[in-house]
Amino acid sequence: MPDRDGAKTTNLVRLIDTPHWSGYHDNAAIRQSQQDTGRTRVVKNAIIQACLICVGASLIGAGVNLVAPWGIPFVARGKNLPQLPDSALVNRADPVPSAAHELVSVTLQQAKTLFDRDQAVFVDARPEFEYAEGHIPGAINIPFDEVEYYGAAIANLDKHKPLVVYCAGESCDLSIHLGELLAKKGFTAVRVFFGGSVAWQRAGFPFDRGTGG
Repeated sequence: MPDRDGAKTTNLVRLIDTPHWSGYHDNAAIRQSQQDTGRTRVVKNAIIQACLICVGASLIGAGVNLVAPWGIPFVARGKNLPQLPDSALVNRADPVPSAAHELVSVTLQQAKTLFDRDQAVFVDARPEFEYAEGHIPGAINIPFDEVEYYGAAIANLDKHKPLVVYCAGESCDLSIHLGELLAKKGFTAVRVFFGGSVAWQRAGFPFDRGTGG
């Protein structure tokens, strides 16, 4: 009796060994390689486009920051400002001004002296909700992050009266940024109080709540 299964197996082996069958597998491998190459090219193009978009957005942002009046300085002076000398805190209505447009820092006690003598306008650079939670009495709220909407408030300030700008404390940079901006706008007596609301409240000094000045 013929071995039909054996014959089928032999025929299948012969079919696989034929050039036609091998060519089919070679073509399939080529198509798979082409598909893989195409997918790789798409991924690379997507990455390149994303990088170009990020670079373009950064350049646009830097340009807007450079020309906008509320732009953040690329190199801030940080907390290495010269300190206001105590000799400038004389017992008179108007303290001795520092050099024109000079930005100086004040200590907690100096800020309290200016407050007690009503010799300066206090400016809170924090967002409105933080200002409402608690601020130095009489302080004007000019949030640096939204300073472009506070042009009228800035215009109402006396450019030659001392301004004490503060925010939340040593870890907050809003005061230095707002101080830089005010000095650039022509305010001649800007003082930055780095201790801010944290040091003021910790010392037990008067503290108001709400949005009223």
